[in-house]
Amino acid sequence: MAGVAGNPPALVIDPVPSQDFNGADFLYFSSFQAFVDRAEWAFFRQIRPTTRRRDLVYAGNIEPGDRVRVVLMGVRQADGELAHWCRLLRAGDGADAGGERLADVFTLRVV
Repeated sequence: MAGVAGNPPALVIDPVPSQDFNGADFLYFSSFQAFVDRAEWAFFRQIRPTTRRRDLVYAGNIEPGDRVRVVLMGVRQADGELAHWCRLLRAGDGADAGGERLADVFTLRVV
């Protein structure tokens, strides 16, 4: 998978406490996947692929009120497949700055 050179595409998401967090104020595991799906739609809007495989490596969590930055770290598109690696970070004060790593998500989709 090739890395994204220069300034990789990113999407900042503002999780909703009533939808994305459980009663103990932890981000639901399914929200991590939903954030990657939203970012994928923003990065590859013209492609409507079907997920074949997704691997998530969890590294952290956030508090209600924190934002998540989804960064496209690598992408490969060939032979009817789209593979990509997204990193989820706690968004910095400016929403564009990097932050603590929350997860790495590796997705393989069929176009």
